[in-house]
Amino acid sequence: MGGWLQKVNKALTPKLTNQLTKPQQKRNAPIQGKKAANLPPATIIYGIGAGLLFVHSLSLMARGIWFSGIVVLLLGGVLTGFALHHLKHQD
Repeated sequence: MGGWLQKVNKALTPKLTNQLTKPQQKRNAPIQGKKAANLPPATIIYGIGAGLLFVHSLSLMARGIWFSGIVVLLLGGVLTGFALHHLKHQD
């Protein structure tokens, strides 16, 4: 009974990798270091700001200041939207 999962995994792995076509294999390849470094500065700045706002909103809500915490949480969501927009529409 021992090792049955490894046997199933070995049996299925070659079949699954052979079913992928060449474009699918390229698309699923890991991102190279040079491509990952091409983030626009606005995405990085908005992402950091959104993360800080999320943490601050959670601390406000933990202290019982619900209204301000929800407002700050919404502002963090807006900055997240801006970051994703700049990531999608790079110049």
